[in-house]
Amino acid sequence: MFTVTFPWIEAKEEGIREWEVHDKEEFSELPDFHTKTILAVDDNTNNLKVLKHLLRRTKAQVETEPDGFAAVEACKRRKYDLILLDHMMPGRDGLETLRQIRR
Repeated sequence: MFTVTFPWIEAKEEGIREWEVHDKEEFSELPDFHTKTILAVDDNTNNLKVLKHLLRRTKAQVETEPDGFAAVEACKRRKYDLILLDHMMPGRDGLETLRQIRR
């Protein structure tokens, strides 16, 4: 098990174009994950936009899916280095999605 901590950010205007970082700690030595692929799954498109913005500096390729059904299909097509799942999604929640992906 591991923990990932992201700085708290807030959109200054609708559309998430400008960002205000509330955790002023500077991450000057982020690892370079340009060869890694991350799948982020969330039914909230704003959460996916924020997550992609936060992961931008890692240089990882970030793919997104809007629900557990699409995530399972994406995992049939390709192998991901990391999958970030929303726990409470309608239809197929994160835990059931994880079970399906592991099968």
